[in-house]
Amino acid sequence: MKTFYEEWAPTFASSQQNRVSALASAEIASPEILHLQLQNFPAFSVEFLSIGFTLHRTVLEKLKDLDERLFYIKRASSEHYHVESETRTRYLFQDTCFMHTPTWQRYIHHERRGSRVMLLVRELKGYRVLSDATAPKQFNLAMNQTPRIPYTTPESIRRDPPRGDENMRARTQVEFPGNGKTIRGHVWGKAGHPQHAVILSHGFLANERMCHGYAKLLADLGFLAVTFDFCGGGIFSRSDGDSRDMTIFTEEDDLLHVIRGVKARFAPRGVSLLGCSQGGLVSAMVAKGIPEQIESLILMYPALCIPDDARRGRMLFYRFDPQSIPDTLGRFPMRLGGEYAHAVINLNALDLIGGYDGPVLYLHGAKDKVVSVSYARQAQGVYPCCEYHEIAGGGHIFRGAAERTARSLLADFARGIRA
Repeated sequence: MKTFYEEWAPTFASSQQNRVSALASAEIASPEILHLQLQNFPAFSVEFLSIGFTLHRTVLEKLKDLDERLFYIKRASSEHYHVESETRTRYLFQDTCFMHTPTWQRYIHHERRGSRVMLLVRELKGYRVLSDATAPKQFNLAMNQTPRIPYTTPESIRRDPPRGDENMRARTQVEFPGNGKTIRGHVWGKAGHPQHAVILSHGFLANERMCHGYAKLLADLGFLAVTFDFCGGGIFSRSDGDSRDMTIFTEEDDLLHVIRGVKARFAPRGVSLLGCSQGGLVSAMVAKGIPEQIESLILMYPALCIPDDARRGRMLFYRFDPQSIPDTLGRFPMRLGGEYAHAVINLNALDLIGGYDGPVLYLHGAKDKVVSVSYARQAQGVYPCCEYHEIAGGGHIFRGAAERTARSLLADFARGIRA
């Protein structure tokens, strides 16, 4: 907050008409050249206030020139960019960039490594560079600075590198009916001919985007990957339902409806389940209930701690008296009903998942502080055909090297499913 104030206060104080006013007028004049018009606009525009503080902080860290900051704030607002800590999302500088050096020999663009988005600065070679003579006449930069030529990253660079069949990773929106509610999600891969389907379930407070990286990987391997939002299961869930009604058993019911919908709509050769955290526990419960319909099971740090957490009265952000569970456990970051704890407080997690005899890939981080690895060490014993891996350095939700290890293990296991 101190940095935010120190960076912007002089700007607002010195010139509300000439320096900060660029925000509302940044526009793209042609597909190749961005014309940034700095005219007179309100200092505190709607765009400036519409983006989050984390995004503002990123702008201040990455860009030092006022005009570039204003351009990207405008772009972030209009394109709904956002920054989520260490997640697989569109980053701030996805589509456009500025030349930063006097010779304009650098550009900023994206490079995808695994499922992470990295911001890189590299030398620009082989592309047309505009000179001062070709700079747009309408530029009116603050403090009489030398004009910097806005530049759009060439389409050949901006695209992800080809991954075989271009249609292999196609994403299509999909809806499934479920107990009077609509379950919304996406299908990844080439629909239209029978293939093996993998249904991916997200964790507590999250949504389907938690699984998008794994869905893309599976689609690249030739699977039909299905991601969806549990009803009331996350802060930004697109499916119907109230979060106060959600329990692991309502999510189990949602997953069963998705399985039936996938079979009816796509007629896959087989169905496998992949679940992360609470979605892992729910997937394991479904596999136990209908083992003959599930070809294989992939568990990533499944939340087997949920019943024990309920008995302790400590379920992530929620604190309560387990002897007198309230109707509402809490309102932040998501309203959660007391039934969420009531439903599991007298249960044993191993009893909920035991009974599935098919192939299981079980991945758990050795440094998981949300779900202790001790749960995984016990749970692997209930599966007679289990490939178990403790990922060194991995926490709850894999990142960095742990993420790359998990993706490699998942790919190897998935190839075995198709074999």
